[in-house]
Amino acid sequence: MTTLILDANKRVNDAAESLKRAENRLGTFMDKYPDDFTSPGYVALSAEVATCRAREQQAQQALLELVNQQSNDVSMEVDVSAFDPSSYKPRETKIFPFFDPVVEEYLNLFGDNALLARDNAIKQVNEIVSNRQTEKYKPIICGTSRGMGKTAFMEAIGKQYVKPELKCELIGEALAYGRVLSFDFAGVSVSEAIPSQEEIQAFFTRLMIYFLCSLFHGTLVDGIHFQRISVFSQVRNAHGKPGRFGRWLDNCLQLSADDMMDEYIRLTNIAFGVKSNAPPVFLLDEVQGLCLSTAIQSKFDNNQVVNHTYLSYLLTQLAGKHKPVCICTGTNSGNIMDVTEKSRIFPQFIFLTSLHLEEDYKTFWIQRTAFKNTDPQKIVQATKNDEDIINALVYASYQVPRLLLLAHEAWFEFRRSSSSTDLVRPLQDFEEKAVEYYSEMTSFIFNSDLETNEIPHILMSCGVHWKVSNVNSCVPGTKILWSSLIQKAIVFPYLDHCYVIPFSLLWAAKTPNDRKSGDYTRTKEGIKAKCASLIPNLDIENLFVSYDELRRLDLYNLGLRYESLLASSLAVKYYLCRFENNHQAFLPLLSIYDIDRKDTATKKSLSNISVDMSSGIHLPAQECFVNSPDVPLAVIHNQKSHNAHHDILLPAKTSSETNQLFLLPVSCKASFDLSPKETIRIQLKTSKQDGAPPVRLLLWMYLGNNRNEGKYAGDVVFLDGSGCCNGLALDMFILLKKLNSQNNKSRNDNSEAAEIH
Repeated sequence: MTTLILDANKRVNDAAESLKRAENRLGTFMDKYPDDFTSPGYVALSAEVATCRAREQQAQQALLELVNQQSNDVSMEVDVSAFDPSSYKPRETKIFPFFDPVVEEYLNLFGDNALLARDNAIKQVNEIVSNRQTEKYKPIICGTSRGMGKTAFMEAIGKQYVKPELKCELIGEALAYGRVLSFDFAGVSVSEAIPSQEEIQAFFTRLMIYFLCSLFHGTLVDGIHFQRISVFSQVRNAHGKPGRFGRWLDNCLQLSADDMMDEYIRLTNIAFGVKSNAPPVFLLDEVQGLCLSTAIQSKFDNNQVVNHTYLSYLLTQLAGKHKPVCICTGTNSGNIMDVTEKSRIFPQFIFLTSLHLEEDYKTFWIQRTAFKNTDPQKIVQATKNDEDIINALVYASYQVPRLLLLAHEAWFEFRRSSSSTDLVRPLQDFEEKAVEYYSEMTSFIFNSDLETNEIPHILMSCGVHWKVSNVNSCVPGTKILWSSLIQKAIVFPYLDHCYVIPFSLLWAAKTPNDRKSGDYTRTKEGIKAKCASLIPNLDIENLFVSYDELRRLDLYNLGLRYESLLASSLAVKYYLCRFENNHQAFLPLLSIYDIDRKDTATKKSLSNISVDMSSGIHLPAQECFVNSPDVPLAVIHNQKSHNAHHDILLPAKTSSETNQLFLLPVSCKASFDLSPKETIRIQLKTSKQDGAPPVRLLLWMYLGNNRNEGKYAGDVVFLDGSGCCNGLALDMFILLKKLNSQNNKSRNDNSEAAEIH
C-alpha cells in the first residue's frame, strides 16, 4: 500500500472517530433533555454531528477514488521498464537539445583533444567551481565577440572534453548522473522562455522538469512513468495530466529552484542507483538577450535604487543552498556585467582569445579536415604545396575561430575541386564568406552614423598594442564604448586585453557606390586621408599586415615593411596616449611602449625617458642622424635613405635634463638572430664615421628573444615590438621568417643530398 493510500485511510479513520465523539455528545444531551429539539445546545450539537458525518463521507470517497486511480496507474505502467543507467552515454550521444548538433558531433569525435587554446580559461572555471561555496553565489559569465567559440567552449566544459589534468570532478560527477542542463536564449527567444518578469523565478524549475522528462522518457523512476515534453514553452502548461506523472508535474511546478534541485538530485540518485550530492550544472547561451530591465530592486547605488536585469535576477535564483555551477555565454555587452554589487550574486568573468599559437591553428586545420572528410571517394588532404595557401587563409582569418572555420571551408572546397596552388581563388572565396557572415563590419564602417573622426580612432586603437582593461570604457578620442564594438562583432580579442579589427576584410569589401550624401569620408581613401590629417604622414595600412603581401617582398623591402610597422605603431600609440594624459606633449616612453612587469632591467633603462612625437611621422628626404639639427618633434623614419645608419629616431629628453632634447635611435631588424657584435658596435655610434661619438642609448627592435642579450645592458635595450605593435602583425612576420628559414634549410639539404648522389 502506497504512502498516499495510507494517508487517505488515516483521514477516513480520523473522520469516523470525530463523528463517533460528536454522536456521543448529542446522545448524552438527549438523555438529559429528551423533549428539547429547539434549544441552542441541541442545534449546535446536531450541526456538529452533520458536519462530521459529511467529512467522513468525503474522506471515504477520496480514499475510494485514490485506490481506483492508483489501480489504473499500475495497469497503465505495468509494461513500462525502469530506467536503465547503462543507456545513458553522455560523451557519446547528444545531450544538448538546444544547441547546434554539429558542434556536439565535432566534440564527440575529437573528445579531450577537441578544445584548443583554452587551457587558461578552463583553469579559471575550475578555480571558480572549487571556491563556489562562498557567501555570494558566483555564476561564470563568458562574454566576448561573436564567433570566438563561446558555445563550443561551454559544451566542452559540460561534457568534460578537456585535457585529463584540467578535468573538474564536480562537473564530471554531474555529467555522469544526467545533471548537466543547457539552454539557448537565441534558439528559444527570451519572450518565449520567460514571458514576463514574474516568471523569472520559475525558469530553472521548468528547465529541470524539461530535462528530467527528456532523460527518463518512456521509463519508470520512483514509480513515475516519465513522458517527454517536446517544446520547452509547454512545460509551464503541463499541469493536469493523468496519473502519478501528472501529479508529479503539478507538485514540481510549484517548487522553487532550490527545492527542484533537491528533487532532481533525488530522482537521478534513484535512477542511477547512487548517493551523489553533486548539484546540477547549468549552461546558458546567448544571455545578452536577458539584459532587460525589471521593476525588481537589487541594490542602492549612491542613494538611488537600482533594479535587476532579467539576467541578474535569474542568476539570483541559484544563490541558495546548492550554489550550482552555472556558465553563461553571450556577446559582450556592458549590460551583462550590471547589477552585481550588494546583490546575492558576484559574477566571475572569463574571456576567450583567438587561436594565436601556430600549434593550435594547425591542429584545428587537421581536425577540421578530418571532420569534413565524410566522403571516402573524395578524401581531401593538405600537402606541402598547400602551405602558402593555408598560411595566407589563417592570417586572413585573424585566427578568430569563426573566421578560421570559414577559411578552412574555402580551402576545403577549393582543394576538393582543384589541385592548383594559386592563392587568389581561395582567398577571394574566404573574403566573400567572411564579409557575408560579418556583414555588420562593412556597414558599420562605411554606412553607419559614426562621426568621421571616430572611424580612424577605432582603426588606430585596434592597429596597435592598446590594452582595454574595461569594455565599458571608450575608444580613445571618441564616445564609442568598446562593448558596443564587441557586441556588433566589429572587433575581436587577441592577447593582453587587446582587440583586433579584421582590417583586410574591411578593405577587401567594396565601398558602397550609392552614398546618398556623397560623403568622401566614407570611402577608404577618405578614411586614409582623415588618419593622415590626425597623424601627419600616417598610412593607416602600415599598421595592418597581410601574409599575402609579406610573402611577395624581398629581404630589403621586408625589412622596410617592418620599419614602417614599428614607426607607425609608435606614432599612433603616442597619439592615443595623449588622450589619457591631458594632451601633454612629452610622455614617458614606458606609457607608450608596454613592458612586461617582470622585465625590471628594461623598465629601469627606460624609466627616465620621455618622448614628444606630436608632429606625427617625418620622412626626411636626406638621412637624419642623432646629431642632426632642427628636426621636427615626430617619429623620424629614414625610409627614403637606403642603408640608413639608424632606421628610426625619437625626440626625447630625460627626467634629469628636462630642457635638453636629444634623438633616441632605433635600429629595426626583421630577424630572429642578433646581429654580429661589430654591427651593434657601429650602431652604438652617432654615425658610421670613424671616431663618431657614442649614442646615449640604442633601442634595438627585432623578432628575437630580448632576454638573451644581458652583455649589452646599459648601452642597448632589446625589444621585440610587442609593446607598441598589434600582436597579429608581429606574428605574421614571425611566421614568414620561420617558413623562409625552414624552406632555405630544406633547399640546402636537398642540394647536399644531390651532390652526394
